[in-house]
Formats: sequence, C-alpha cells, structure tokens
Amino acid sequence: MLATNHDGRTAREAAFAERSASYRDALAHPESIPGAHEKVTIAGLTWWMPAQAGESEGIAQRLAGKRRLPLREILETRELAVGRVMIDIGANVGTTSIPRALLGDFTCVYALEPDPANYACLVRNTVFNGVRGLVLPDRVAIGDSNGEMTLRSLKSGTHHLVTRASDVREDERVDVPCLTLDTWVERMGIDLSEVAFVKSDTQGWDARVLAGASRVLARKHIAWQIEFSPAMLERSGRSMDEVYHVVERHFTHFIDLRSEAGAHVRPTTELRDALAYVGKTERRYTNILLYSSG
Repeated sequence: MLATNHDGRTAREAAFAERSASYRDALAHPESIPGAHEKVTIAGLTWWMPAQAGESEGIAQRLAGKRRLPLREILETRELAVGRVMIDIGANVGTTSIPRALLGDFTCVYALEPDPANYACLVRNTVFNGVRGLVLPDRVAIGDSNGEMTLRSLKSGTHHLVTRASDVREDERVDVPCLTLDTWVERMGIDLSEVAFVKSDTQGWDARVLAGASRVLARKHIAWQIEFSPAMLERSGRSMDEVYHVVERHFTHFIDLRSEAGAHVRPTTELRDALAYVGKTERRYTNILLYSSG
C-alpha cells in the first residue's frame, strides 16, 4: 500500500521539525523507546508499542491480541472527513494517523500525543512505515490552558489519562507540556482553511480540548470526531452541559458512530436526548462525528 499524497513531504517535514523540538529529538534517537515495548505486524505495517505484562485493555491489546486496526471507524467517517489536513489529538502510537495518510485521505496528518513512550513509538512507526512528511508527530497535550498537564500512567502500557494533578498518586504521575489547540495551531503555522478534520480521543479531556479551540471551532468547514463518555468527561472537571453547549453552538448535525442502529444524521438540538443512553447501559462511551451543514 503506497501513500498517494506525497508531494512536498520533505519540505513539509523540515518546516514542522523546525517548530517541534520533540520531533527533532525523536528523529535524533529513532530507536529510543522508554520502558518495555514490543513489535507486531498488521496489514503489512509494522507497529511498535509500549508493553507491560498482564495488559488486558487499550490499544496495545487490540494490536497485539486482536491484530486489529481501527479501519471500521475510519470508514465510518470518510464521507465527511477527508481533505488536505487532519489533526489527530491523542494519536497514541499512530493507529489512525498512519492508515489515513497511507489511504491518501489527507495530504498530511498532525499526530499529537503527550505520553513519552507512546510518542516514541508513534515516531518510530511513522519512520518505519514510510510516512515521514505525511504524518507529523508532536509530543503535546491539548487542553484549555497553556503550560503543563499531569498524565496518569495506568497499568496498560498504552493507556494513559490526562487528568487533574490532585487525582494522581506520585508514582503514577508524568508531567507533560500542554497547549490549547488554538495556540498549538498558531505555533505550528497551520492554515486553518486547509484543515478538514479534527479527531479528539483524550480519555475524557475532550471538553477541555473544545474549551481551548474557539478559533478552530469558528471554522465551520472543519468536521470533528470526539469521544463521549459522561464518566470520563465529569472526571476532567467539566460539566456535561458545557459540552452540549459548545457542540450546539458550533455544529448543526452529528452522527453517533457507535449506535447499533448504524449511521443516522441528526441535528445537534437532539444531541442530549440521543446520547442519554451512554453510561446508563452497557455502553460506557461512544464516538460522535460533528459537522456544520452548508
């Protein structure tokens, strides 16, 4: 499988490396991955990922155990989510960013991942699978303020949570750089007219991502995908009403991507009722695709 959108990739990568110190450092030490890690091959692609004995959840389990990439999730969003530029917030080891670049869905994908081990694997996967300049990884958390954020490291080698510092034991704590999406976009020199899609998968921090993205949200042509979990959103310190208010203000329609009824476009005025089942049944979370018609 060959990438089709590769024009200007060398110049694009060079410009990105000038702005991203984390990327420059990772390229200087491409085989350096903190902690235990393992390698698997799926769909002809090679994946490095952090590993820990007894791991039973998260992306690592889907990769190493089920040998599965999120191709169904990618297919479900492709009608609305293709174009020149994608921003993948919470990219982990690249299981969405790299396939979407190789499929030619975007000219380039900015892959943002705060965890040091995940990020090292993300860069190595990008280099090894031949998508340098198509996937541009930066080690940063995205939130509602600029500074530092606390990452809680859980038992799963690829399962980490950005969270409030007061909720983290010292032995679980990793401090990571944090920027609002608006600040990060400006710092990277990204032309928002070229951005077609933003995916946010931040284990409940998505409300804070939205709170720091007023300039990006004002661009009505950009579709978003966010993870929706009442329990995780509340843990971030933001209320459900805040999330609904932002979504209703900036988007006209949504699709519940994990609804058993299949894809069904509905106006965001129905969002509260449509998602009332999440967290009250076996379904603890869902992913929603948001866009503005016209």
